[in-house]
Amino acid sequence: LLGVREYGWTFIASDIDSTAIESARGIINQNGLSGQIELRWQQDANSIFGDGVIAGSENLAFCMCNPPFHETLEHARRSTEGKWSRLGRAAKQGAE
Repeated sequence: LLGVREYGWTFIASDIDSTAIESARGIINQNGLSGQIELRWQQDANSIFGDGVIAGSENLAFCMCNPPFHETLEHARRSTEGKWSRLGRAAKQGAE
């Protein structure tokens, strides 16, 4: 929203979750930005940009991604611990 309002950029937004797409559509419409942000539903969770999200003839200036979202707090903790372990560090206990 800021990129559109502040800089006049246009965006292609995609997600694998159709509910997230509909939520984004509501936010975009409430802000009057439907002409600047195009939503595309990626039905294949294993293909970030392929299968209709970006057409072969499209050129994009950059890609911006959200951080990973986790199903549960425990899943997020296990993911963080795995990352710390791969970095050779112990996970910080009690970190939220």
